[in-house]
Amino acid sequence: MNLAPNIPLHSNYGDANYRLDLRLARDLKLSERFVIELLTEEFNLFNRANFNGYNSTHYDAQATTVMAPLSDPIKLLRGK
Repeated sequence: MNLAPNIPLHSNYGDANYRLDLRLARDLKLSERFVIELLTEEFNLFNRANFNGYNSTHYDAQATTVMAPLSDPIKLLRGK
């Protein structure tokens, strides 16, 4: 679904974003009533820096004034 007008889908480009998250869990049954869960979670497992500094802003919202009523729509200006 494309929410912004006049912008084609998949028009963003830039470096890929690489990230690997891992979760391992194991239940250890001590008796019929008691269970211990061993759990470990790792985020960004290979510690890869993801720099996404490209400009993907297509529209900027125009500033409103104090006197503008709340029912007025916010105007979108074409971005750079």
